[in-house]
Amino acid sequence: MVRRAPILLLAVALLAACRVGPRFDNYPQPTLTVDHAPFEAAGCPGDSEGSRRCSPESPFGLMGCDAMRLAPDLLGGLEPDYPIALCEIYPDWHEEDSSHSQGPLESSQNYVYKHKGTTPIYMRYVIYSDGAFVLIPNAEVMRDTYAPIESPEAALSYAMAATGLEARYGLVRQPNYAYEGNLIADTHVTEVANGYRLTLFDLYLFECGPHWTYEVELHVRTDGEITELGRRPVFRDRAMDGICVE
Repeated sequence: MVRRAPILLLAVALLAACRVGPRFDNYPQPTLTVDHAPFEAAGCPGDSEGSRRCSPESPFGLMGCDAMRLAPDLLGGLEPDYPIALCEIYPDWHEEDSSHSQGPLESSQNYVYKHKGTTPIYMRYVIYSDGAFVLIPNAEVMRDTYAPIESPEAALSYAMAATGLEARYGLVRQPNYAYEGNLIADTHVTEVANGYRLTLFDLYLFECGPHWTYEVELHVRTDGEITELGRRPVFRDRAMDGICVE
């Protein structure tokens, strides 16, 4: 009698070894836009890519912003749909590292979120409303401005603005990447009890590699409260494994 079980097991093992990575679930990117026009003459000259340093006498400088960054179009789902830009504060640009014109930076009442690193960058927002620039200095004012959150597009934009996390669309396997898990899904929003559940991503770039990108699951309540439900590393660029970032 010919015994076929070992041959079958070997075939299964070979198929498993030939797997090229996780399965990707792709979702359509929403078509959103942000009106940048009010910020072009706000006293923060420079390239539209990246930060624009603001003069102390400019409207942004007078609100404590060291630099202005044009908001990504994916923040265009916020309601009301005020033109919006990021206000960046760099403590190492000042003699006093722990305070600023709007108060002590170590207090979460004086920023919406902060970028990690040897020297954090503190993030606020400025909106353009009724012909004037208006500062959004912290998460509480952010909630007061934009809650209730009543659509998937608003939930996506609000979560990105409040946390600094990224949306990713069109994810595909990259040959130089390492992966974790069997399934990686694009950013997508699902309506759930008292709000929305969505997926964003967080690239941990600081310190020394490897630098993983984390999938982050969030619950955005209709009142603007955000809860992180969990996170897991999903992919990294092997070419960055030996890079250290302060």
